[in-house]
Amino acid sequence: MKTVAAKVLKLPCFCLIILLFADGVHAQQTENYPAGLWISYSLRKPVSKKISWNNDIQLRFRNNSAFYDYTLLRSGLQYEVSKKFNFSAGVLYGTDNINGKKIPVWKNEYRLWQDIKYFIGDLSGLHLMLQGRLEERWFDTQESTGNKETLFTTRFRFRTDVRNQFSENWKLMAGNELMYQLVKGRTNFNQYRIWFGGGYNFNIKNELQLQLMQIVLNTPDQTVLRINYLHQL
Repeated sequence: MKTVAAKVLKLPCFCLIILLFADGVHAQQTENYPAGLWISYSLRKPVSKKISWNNDIQLRFRNNSAFYDYTLLRSGLQYEVSKKFNFSAGVLYGTDNINGKKIPVWKNEYRLWQDIKYFIGDLSGLHLMLQGRLEERWFDTQESTGNKETLFTTRFRFRTDVRNQFSENWKLMAGNELMYQLVKGRTNFNQYRIWFGGGYNFNIKNELQLQLMQIVLNTPDQTVLRINYLHQL
């Protein structure tokens, strides 16, 4: 058990080295072949039988000259209506590294979000989750003149996630998410994400997940390795 856990924990370091190597070798290809690494830590704290306090911190890296790309801090409360249905609401703060990016560009984001989740299946076997999320987003935008402006948008997110717990410790997972955004009275396609990966349960309260994700954008598509560590108090 300890040997398997040690191998799993070494993988994030290996992936980080690979991304750093790609930054040097493919520096001139990043506009056409962007790749990223997202590392996150999620903490869940039950408050009562029906309510939990959920928190996330995420660091994003990308194979460009800046390397560090984005930091996300998210917090919210979840209410469990039943084992198959819950809803959540909370706040988010994001900060972007604008070095090497084309102006105008947003630097800080402040977000309110609300979502609902519906679960189908057994947690110990095949498990399907349907999620709808609404986000109200405020951006601090850096202009070419040096001035800063605030932009408000509303984003709609629709997600499907399927998981299969095929052993006591291991699971497979896949999913996709479609996003549309309302900006200045117009609703436009924002992005589409599709991913596949696996998870390892150290115990009932600790889990490590690795996922390979493809993001389809209006700009060049991005391939991302996501490493998530989930912990419950």
